[in-house]
Amino acid sequence: MENTKIHSGSIFGTSIIQYSFQKYIDNQNLKNVLSYVLHCKHRIIIPNATNYSPGPNADKGYKDYPAIVTNSIQITVPEGAKVNLRQIFPKTLNSSVNTSLSQQTASTSSKSVQSTNGSNTSQSNTFGVNVSGGISSGFPDFSVGVNYSHGWDSGTSSSRTTGSDTSRQNGSSSDESMSIKDWNSYGYMDKDAEKPSWIWGQSYPWDVIQYNQSLGEHTISLPSFIKDRMVDGEQVLPPSQLSLFGVDFIMTAAWLISFPEGITSPDEVKLSHSMAYYTASHFIFSGTPAFELQEAATAEYDSPSLEMSTYALEPLHSGDAKNGAAVGFTVNPFIYPPTTHSSNFKIVSAANNLQVTGTGFDSSMTADFSCLPSLTVNFKVLDTTNDYALLFMSWIGANSSACKLTVTINTLYTLTGQSGRHRGAGRAEQRYPH
Repeated sequence: MENTKIHSGSIFGTSIIQYSFQKYIDNQNLKNVLSYVLHCKHRIIIPNATNYSPGPNADKGYKDYPAIVTNSIQITVPEGAKVNLRQIFPKTLNSSVNTSLSQQTASTSSKSVQSTNGSNTSQSNTFGVNVSGGISSGFPDFSVGVNYSHGWDSGTSSSRTTGSDTSRQNGSSSDESMSIKDWNSYGYMDKDAEKPSWIWGQSYPWDVIQYNQSLGEHTISLPSFIKDRMVDGEQVLPPSQLSLFGVDFIMTAAWLISFPEGITSPDEVKLSHSMAYYTASHFIFSGTPAFELQEAATAEYDSPSLEMSTYALEPLHSGDAKNGAAVGFTVNPFIYPPTTHSSNFKIVSAANNLQVTGTGFDSSMTADFSCLPSLTVNFKVLDTTNDYALLFMSWIGANSSACKLTVTINTLYTLTGQSGRHRGAGRAEQRYPH
């Protein structure tokens, strides 16, 4: 958050700027280009310097109310990077606007075991008698038949079913809303399609962007139909409600920053914001309507250098060994590798959740201590309740002594540890709870 100030230092409003970064691998045209997507959301809040007073009003005019707001954003990227402005909002606007972003986080795990065992036995018996009779050659004829059947069945059954399921969902949510009434907005870009700009202006009852013909300095000449909307005889009518109470505007832009030839230096970006604020007045002076439009203030803000790879890291979802936060230095590709012991390097885990930068190592990540080795490890955590462990692993050469490690966490805590000492080549491991 940054207060919007006139160059003289007085505050006339508030400016809130939010940056977010995402790592993006562009594989178009069978290539593999490291890129970043930068989203910028800029909110400008400017109240009317003259507080509104409800109830009957005997004033003969309205002075210095918001009329025009302009804003532009200039982006500066490292040498060799290419910039493409992918999104600008709003472009043309004269209605209500809602912008929202939503994400979610959840995890589930389930395991089931089902066993069944049983047996069955069945037995059936049937018995029947058949009797038939008649007359044959004048003599009675009878026959009797008997039938019998027996059935028996038995069996056993057994089954076992085992299953497991694990799922994870991540997210967060934010929402911004904006409503404009009797104002217009126009968004446009420069010739290189890198610098977005916006102009916001009152459109009713006085379109200050279209009708701004000056009679000298701040005095404006308006058509009769515009004057009739603002002054009715001896009665001065108010400006738009946004001008009467103050404005609250949101602008967003997104850039794709690519490194086709790779990165050889810190991938830092910087943004500059320039804003101008114009006020208007209309009143009756000596029985004559008067209309004025003047530039009241300008303001500028320059962001610090923002390292894109650091801000684009994904947060650690858990502290277990399966979170992908591991860097092997030989398996993972460097963003830019070390060349000498005095050169810098940067490497990011394959899961994009652990970043290591440093100096004091050569191209094979061997230190001869001609330049004191230094490592900076960056990561983000979501769980602030459970402990995390950061493990360092090193190999000590023959006839070498143990390595002393001084670890500073977030510039707040300092820990000192020492790796084990081995004869010949060996491995040492140090564990620091977070």
